[in-house]
Amino acid sequence: MNSLARERYRAKRAEAGKTPRKVSPADRVGQRMCRACEEWLPVEDFSPTKYQRSGRASYCRPCSNRRSRAKAVAQAEAEGRVLREIRARGPEDRDGQRMCRDCERWLRLAEFAPSSRRESGYGSYCRSCMNLRSQASYAKRVFESQGRGVRKPEVLPEGRKRCRRCDEVKDHDEFVKATAAVSGLHSYCKPCLNAAAKESRARYHGSMRNYHLKRRYGLTEAQVEEMLAAQFWVCAICKLEHERYHVDHDHVTGKVRGILCFKCNNALGLFEEDYFRMKAAIEYIGEHLSSGEAGHRVPEAHRDPKGTWDRARVDMEAHREHHVRRLHSIFGVPAQREVNEDRRVTGRGSP
Repeated sequence: MNSLARERYRAKRAEAGKTPRKVSPADRVGQRMCRACEEWLPVEDFSPTKYQRSGRASYCRPCSNRRSRAKAVAQAEAEGRVLREIRARGPEDRDGQRMCRDCERWLRLAEFAPSSRRESGYGSYCRSCMNLRSQASYAKRVFESQGRGVRKPEVLPEGRKRCRRCDEVKDHDEFVKATAAVSGLHSYCKPCLNAAAKESRARYHGSMRNYHLKRRYGLTEAQVEEMLAAQFWVCAICKLEHERYHVDHDHVTGKVRGILCFKCNNALGLFEEDYFRMKAAIEYIGEHLSSGEAGHRVPEAHRDPKGTWDRARVDMEAHREHHVRRLHSIFGVPAQREVNEDRRVTGRGSP
């Protein structure tokens, strides 16, 4: 700062009614004079700052704290509030021990709560006192924000825990493990947790089926219904109606291909979606269908003792005929039986 700028600065402070600042003498070797108490102190007693060429403040730490406190008190009085009093720090540490500010016991430093603000890395309160202060602070915050008190921990027999949903005391085996909880167990028992999860999924996703469809395939129930309607509400392979359907997708690319029944979807999985294996199976069945009576046959008593395959074949033919007739009625196309009858009578197909 040159002389002209210094004169302007002093004139400005004089107009504002401020006394001119004292100019501190040059620093000595390893020492600096405080501008408030005017004492020569080691440089380490001054707070570091980037606004001074020397890298240290002009006031020692005690004077700087007093100035900051006076400024905070004046600001609080101007705003009409009361500033909290600062408690004096306890005596200095001795022989690796420190006095707790609450219980006033001399304890080892390892028994104090950690703090990054102290050079030793430990705070001014022992762990037990710090826990009490934290609980009181949490109870105050809960009351101010929610208007209720904090639940006191319940004393229960060892290996027992109370479920917060059904309010029953159960064994630890009835609870799911939770690493984030202090007890290592979830607050709800297993049945209550399942019920809460089901309610949550129904609330956010509409239904459990809709939740699983979104999670596995990225589809909604409405989209699946649209795909099923495009297939005329039948399986895309067997063309039959079923009570339940499954979403079929490519396990390599993840592409959704269509809606299948359980048997057709399971058959694709058993064949591992191998086109050549399925084609070979079709050729294999075709060869034995065209072979007629030739070849060894299983005794009739062991072919289909319960009649399962006969009933399935009859049901499949009935379903297929019903489906074909329904499609023909929708699109106005005559059924195959009517077409065959028309060809037999007139010698030509329907116009």
